[in-house]
Amino acid sequence: MKKYTLVKVASYIVAAKYLAPILFKALPSPLNLNMFWLLIWVLISFINYPSLFKNRVLIPLYIWAIYFIIILGIFSSNETYIDFYYQKYFISWLASITISMFYLIIAPKKDTMHFVKINLILILFSCLSSTIGFQIFPESVRFNHMSAISPYSIEEGIKRSDFFQSIGIQPYGFFYGLAVIIPAIMYYLMNLRYMNGVKNAKVKISVAITLIYISMISANYATAFLLSVVGVSLTIYGYRRMMRSKILIFVLLGLVFFTPTNWQVNSVLSLSQIAEDNSMLQKRLVDFSQSLSGDTETHVSARLDRIPILIENFISSPIWGTGRQLSHNFLFDVLSAYGLIGFSLFFFVFYNIYNFNRKVFKKKYAFYYFLIFLLFAIYAPLKGIPGGIMYYFIFALSPLFIYSTQYSKLSHINGKNGL
Repeated sequence: MKKYTLVKVASYIVAAKYLAPILFKALPSPLNLNMFWLLIWVLISFINYPSLFKNRVLIPLYIWAIYFIIILGIFSSNETYIDFYYQKYFISWLASITISMFYLIIAPKKDTMHFVKINLILILFSCLSSTIGFQIFPESVRFNHMSAISPYSIEEGIKRSDFFQSIGIQPYGFFYGLAVIIPAIMYYLMNLRYMNGVKNAKVKISVAITLIYISMISANYATAFLLSVVGVSLTIYGYRRMMRSKILIFVLLGLVFFTPTNWQVNSVLSLSQIAEDNSMLQKRLVDFSQSLSGDTETHVSARLDRIPILIENFISSPIWGTGRQLSHNFLFDVLSAYGLIGFSLFFFVFYNIYNFNRKVFKKKYAFYYFLIFLLFAIYAPLKGIPGGIMYYFIFALSPLFIYSTQYSKLSHINGKNGL
């Protein structure tokens, strides 16, 4: 097998493992583990295309890894540092970024297009299988074996969670990752009719969007649903309209800020009627409306109450961090756990990736890539630590979905700014 084909096959396996894990559940360990296939990708791609790993875009990631080793060494006696949730995500980041770079820099355009198409099919497959699974096993909706209200022990909960995934029900990270990169997917779908050989584009767009939103509503992740609504709205509004309407946008934002609270509350309550009666999604939207009104203690306000605790942790050790996190406010968890040094390195990993890919895109395409990072910035202070699949969505898929709508590679890729 040629080295290019071997690397390409490895990328497809990683995509399938993240987006359709049901295909791997019957396999023995370690063949059913995400980390095994991520390491296989890293090993195969490093042996065959070592230049991928020398790209300067990865420098902040390497520094982050070194910092993590140092901080573990310094605080190895502190039990709060032993079980860092982030440690395994270095490989997730590295694999996801290099997969994207492989298809942007090395693979021909037709293979990039095909890889994107397969990933979309796998996403829609998981949306469908999850929706069906939610109907058959209603208790799988928002199932979390670590929840304080879970009726299962941790061991039983893990087995239950594994069972739900074995029948095709995707977890938390899938739906939040999907919500964050919805601008890239939506923009790709909107441009299907311009791509060569695509027939019945309108039907395919309708089916894809319907599957995604039925699964979102069935999954009952209110924040993911709201993020995706914002993302789709901004995508449909579009770059050109946004550039022509800067003043109008600021006026509208001002109106939102000064809109009477009862109007905002009623708007969110109206949106909650889309969800199934008494579903968790509907309850969370109602909960959000109550938070806006400020009349009662709600789930949203309880999450926000954790932020001062994390800030206190950060202030107690602002340089190195305390290693402590509450797993419900990702941005503040990073500050609390890693301090200013770790937070800065984390930020530069994201900034470097964003800046690299932004240069790949023409100006109007870069706008849709910006929307993805805007949605992640909204997600970060509100929700918990994302899983590896979130990084695969952001680092690997989002630039490829947008790039595939362009018709030719830019000089940035093959020229002096490439590898």
